[in-house]
This record gives sequence, structure tokens and C-alpha cells, in this order.
Amino acid sequence: MKAIRVLSVLTMVLLSAGFLSSAQAQSKAIDVAGVTLRLGMSLEEVQKRLEPTRYQLQRLTGTYGSYAISASDGPPYESPGNLTFKDGKLWWIGKKWGSYFGPDAVSIFNSLYGIVAKDGKSSIDATIEPKVSREPGVVRHEIRINLADGRSISISYTDTQKTAANVSILENVAWH
Repeated sequence: MKAIRVLSVLTMVLLSAGFLSSAQAQSKAIDVAGVTLRLGMSLEEVQKRLEPTRYQLQRLTGTYGSYAISASDGPPYESPGNLTFKDGKLWWIGKKWGSYFGPDAVSIFNSLYGIVAKDGKSSIDATIEPKVSREPGVVRHEIRINLADGRSISISYTDTQKTAANVSILENVAWH
């Protein structure tokens, strides 16, 4: 079950990272705490966007212009992201997708890192294709990462009525 949650978060991260749409990648915006935050916004603009939500900005002591986005209805005070302002403008946006612990989470990370890292260095020039396949009694969610070097990585979650749900990661290369 932990592996499925990790895969779900990975899916959301990859899709929101802008790989699917060059317009998204160019917009320099992330949805955090139910609002869209865009680089270059003023502190006042961000606070105004957060007003109708249950979140507020909490200045991080000992920093220059860094804030946590915190739930105002805590404890616990959930924090879905952090922001940094430089010269009065939003300069950095960080969104927390989740933290996962245990052997399943580590195995998924190690599998993915091993695919994209070479000699301890990681760099991805890729396109990402999400898809869902349905057959009677079977649903398969897949993220296909097509790397510039011709390799492809398929991360899939298959749920069937007859067997336990499973996550698989497959790397392949083929002549085109």
C-alpha cells in the first residue's frame, strides 16, 4: 500500500513539473494549498490569495525572506509548502508532496534513481506520457518516461479483481 501511495505522489509530481506542456513549464507557477502561486508575485499578492483558504504565511526565523505556508486551524500545523521572497518578489516556491518511510519507499526510489543516474550524476531530458488502460477486471495506470538517449521507463500500477495490486518499474530500449 505504501508503494502505491509513493507511486501516486510520483505521478502527481511528474505531471505537475511541466513535462507534458511547454506552456506549464514556462508559466513558473505551482499550485500550493489550493491556490496558484507564480514567481514574481509580491508578498501581499500571495497573502491575498491565501486569505480564503485555511492557510497563512509563517515567517521562518533566522532566514531572509523565507516563509512556511501553514494551516491556521492546527495543531497540528500542516505545512504544504515553503516560499522565499527576494527583493520583494516571490523567488522560490517549494511544494511538499509527502514523505514516505520504510523498505517499499526506499526500493521505489532506488529503482528510479538507478535508471536516471549514471556515475552518480542525474540529468533527465525526457517526455512523460500518462495513460490508463482498462480491461474487464483490470485497470492499469502507467507513467512512461521517454528519455532522450532512447531508453524508456514505464512505471505502472495494476489493480485486478483476481490478484493483489502491484507496482512495476521497467526500463527498455528498442530500435525505432
